[in-house]
Amino acid sequence: MSVGPKQFDRHRQIGFSLVEILVVLTLSAMILASTMMIYGRVRTSAAAINARLDRYGLPEEILQKIAEDIDRLASPGFDAVITIRNKLENGYNSAQLVIENRYYGNGTPPAPGVYERVVWQTAYIPEEDRLTLYRLHGGLNLEDKLVSGVKTDEDRQKLEVFVPVCPGLTHLFIGALDGGEEPLPSWTNQKMPNGIVLGISFAPLVQLQDGSYYLPEESIVWRTAAVDRTRPIAYTFVAKTFDTADHNGMSDKADPNTAGRKTPSTRSSTTSSSGRGR
Repeated sequence: MSVGPKQFDRHRQIGFSLVEILVVLTLSAMILASTMMIYGRVRTSAAAINARLDRYGLPEEILQKIAEDIDRLASPGFDAVITIRNKLENGYNSAQLVIENRYYGNGTPPAPGVYERVVWQTAYIPEEDRLTLYRLHGGLNLEDKLVSGVKTDEDRQKLEVFVPVCPGLTHLFIGALDGGEEPLPSWTNQKMPNGIVLGISFAPLVQLQDGSYYLPEESIVWRTAAVDRTRPIAYTFVAKTFDTADHNGMSDKADPNTAGRKTPSTRSSTTSSSGRGR
């Protein structure tokens, strides 16, 4: 009985070997790991960008709201009064800004009344160990025009409540500008200041080696709001004496190329004097 060569089915030879499968799995794992690494870096960068935007976005939005109230209530033609106070509350700088528009009745003499009042102030919250910003609106002119049934002063005072605007503040400074370089931390004058300096921060306090705390200046967001921007401002020329001496120039007017050399006239005079000495 003769045994012939084995007949192999060609269809059974189609497939991948174990080595090829391991190579494909290894490459797939490397590609997946690289993709996840890139995705993680993108998410970290996006979170850092959003955190930086939120760091300045919320303070600037709050300062914009305060500046809008100053610009609206301290307009020309209104009998406006601005009051500013600052104090320390448990190591945090707290401030209060009161803006009032007054009107006068028909009495003799006319008694002043509050047409509109806006109060911005902070208060310390022990549970959070932070400051919370509040806003109050009151007066004869109601902010919500849909409110009805307000006929007496008692009904109007019930609507004057401090509404929390934002918690987590660590610094709020409000200062008045009255022609000086530094803002004044207190203002009770009936005359309105030229401008109001606003500073706000949410950054935590930094502890020093002696145990005290302070807030870095670069972590405070500042803004200056003008009061009555349409008022005429007289131009005042301030004379200043400038130093005319050029400190960058050379005090020695001699030619630097001849420095250390004697001029011909000096050399001849020296020779003649030495000859006479003989």
